[in-house]
Amino acid sequence: MISNEISYKITSKEFGLEIMPIKIEHQIKKIFVSSNLTNKEYGTMSFHIEEGFPLALFTESFLIFPLRCKHNVMNIIKIPIESAYEWRIMDGIMTGAIKHNSGMDTKYSDSYFGSNCAIYFPLRGKMKNSIGTRKIQIGLKIVPVFLENKRMNPITTESTGSDEISNMIVLDSEQEHKYLLEMVLGKLCGFRNRNSYEVKLQCKSIVNEGQFENSEISVHSQTEPDWSIDHYPSKQLLDENTLCFTCNDTTESCVMCNIKINLKLWNNPSLDKVRINLDSDRFFSSEYVNLSTNLFDIMKVYEDAFFEIENNGKSTFKFRILNCPIPKILDTIWSATGGSFPCGNKGNSVIFQSPQEKDLRKSPISLSISCIFPSSTSDTSPKLVDQRKILLLRKMVLGG
Repeated sequence: MISNEISYKITSKEFGLEIMPIKIEHQIKKIFVSSNLTNKEYGTMSFHIEEGFPLALFTESFLIFPLRCKHNVMNIIKIPIESAYEWRIMDGIMTGAIKHNSGMDTKYSDSYFGSNCAIYFPLRGKMKNSIGTRKIQIGLKIVPVFLENKRMNPITTESTGSDEISNMIVLDSEQEHKYLLEMVLGKLCGFRNRNSYEVKLQCKSIVNEGQFENSEISVHSQTEPDWSIDHYPSKQLLDENTLCFTCNDTTESCVMCNIKINLKLWNNPSLDKVRINLDSDRFFSSEYVNLSTNLFDIMKVYEDAFFEIENNGKSTFKFRILNCPIPKILDTIWSATGGSFPCGNKGNSVIFQSPQEKDLRKSPISLSISCIFPSSTSDTSPKLVDQRKILLLRKMVLGG
């Protein structure tokens, strides 16, 4: 795991509290592929060139607050944040492409930005390697999604706003984590397997350019235990406008101080604007499509986030973070009246596989997203926020 620090610290002498440099951490935990592409008996993965190879990254990103209290104990509090992703085929379009959009609007390129999901298509034609394999290298970059910074401020500044939050912190350093995904493709034998490839995956974390961490990221199919919604035991809802975060590990906290960080939420009604991002409402049958929401666009318009540090129930320090990474406060669940979500149906982005050709009679189908909002009540059931009708087209079969 790599983390970058922002070089400043804030001291509250009155309460004996010191805020050390805030960190941002990213980590890929698992890679998910469609269970339909895995052979359970032999433990292999394969796909047809016409369909492509879909995969999704299960990642964790945190804004980390190291707080040293008057007892000289370092209290570590982690707040989950949203992230964006950049995929780039290292050798360019000549070794494959990543799919954009869907149906008649489908495009391909050697790079893709935004989603933790991607659909890879290999280059057509014969393999140059004498042993019939290709090694495809895809660079991955995870970056936080920041609130928009519409004004320039120093690292800390004084403000006389009516909310009495006088301290301002600006996170003006770019934080990212890089990985290298290696795909070894081997063409399958036999007439029935024409234009099909067996694929082996390996993903490494890049420490510095050309240097990798020893640990590798595991690959899972959707038949593995459901990774679904992330539940953070260190997060608690205080009221409809405040989320409370405590130390994620009891060994990283002072039992005498009981330090907490409260995040003041934005108005929840604005999240009702969450929609499915679609450039086309027509999918081919059995087509893999990368779906996402407009959540980032909604949240980015805010300029700052409001935080409050509590010590044994007393408010000790209030501050804003300008250009703060978007806190992960909303869980999104996808559903459809036809087709499937081969890499899971939870998250801001997912892979959707439209129904097969024999199910064209079901057209149009409905795609829906539901959200679990922070709520002060015990009701945490998902609430439907958007639904789209999708028309199915007969799949085009290309030669080669």
